Amino acid sequence: MHIRAGQPVQTAAGIEAFVSAGRYKAVLCDLWGVVHNGVSVHQGAIESLRAMRAQGITVILLSNAPRASVTVREQLAGLGLPPGCYDDVVTSGDMVFRWLCEQSPRPRCYHLGQSWGLSLFGQGEISLTDDIDAADLIVCSALPFEEERISHPFYDELFTKAIAQKLPLLCANPDLTVHKGESEVYCAGALAGKYHSLGGQVRYLGKPYPEVYQFCQDRIADLRKEKVEASDILVIGDGLRTDIRGGNQAGIDSVLITSGLHRDQLGVTDHPSVLPDPKRLELAFNEMGARPNLVLSYLSW
Repeated sequence: MHIRAGQPVQTAAGIEAFVSAGRYKAVLCDLWGVVHNGVSVHQGAIESLRAMRAQGITVILLSNAPRASVTVREQLAGLGLPPGCYDDVVTSGDMVFRWLCEQSPRPRCYHLGQSWGLSLFGQGEISLTDDIDAADLIVCSALPFEEERISHPFYDELFTKAIAQKLPLLCANPDLTVHKGESEVYCAGALAGKYHSLGGQVRYLGKPYPEVYQFCQDRIADLRKEKVEASDILVIGDGLRTDIRGGNQAGIDSVLITSGLHRDQLGVTDHPSVLPDPKRLELAFNEMGARPNLVLSYLSW
């Protein structure tokens, strides 16, 4: 259903009624802040994903994780998410690898990130270099240091040199921050924003950008062996700037989880199971330029 600015947003204790009666064929569900917090899986999410699949809804876990989806599957298993809760996993890392492989010639990449992000580059299909002077492109997957700050002198020196060379930067995770347990940490999107503010050229792949939604729509159609429209899909996420705005732009209905990324902004940090004050929700929607169809505190059935 199309939702207009100023139109009241539904709230509920669970998602069951909203997805009943065959309203949706598929769900694109975020991971961090919705299914897990980087430390443990939310039990209500497990129950909800299983229940939706039992109703014939195809569940795609859609994440801005800057790594190959096979590694995310392994992470989810380690956190305790049963594989029967979903049909497929799509990551921004998958989109980056796909984009790199489509380029001719394929660029030599300088990886700005940590070792776990190397799955972005496949099994040797993409050339890497540690020398910024020899690179065609910077691929940013994460902050490369354990120090969670973007004002490190290393970035200033690297970015100054890269911008002088007119090197584009490909951001493998458009998220700015994420909550890991009780801590908020920077993501690649924050570094990409810094590069852009200094005059660098940046390309983003993942939510909220259109390529990933079309890819998922096509993937759902393949899995279901039938035509799937944007109106057949529901987005569930905790990010207004990424999940909800991306859904809005793609013509896809959406559900905002308020106990995740925006819990401080919405005033529910101390009581995350309580729905935010409607006025604070409206302020956040207007500030972020995104509006969901439904608001839940946690993903629960």
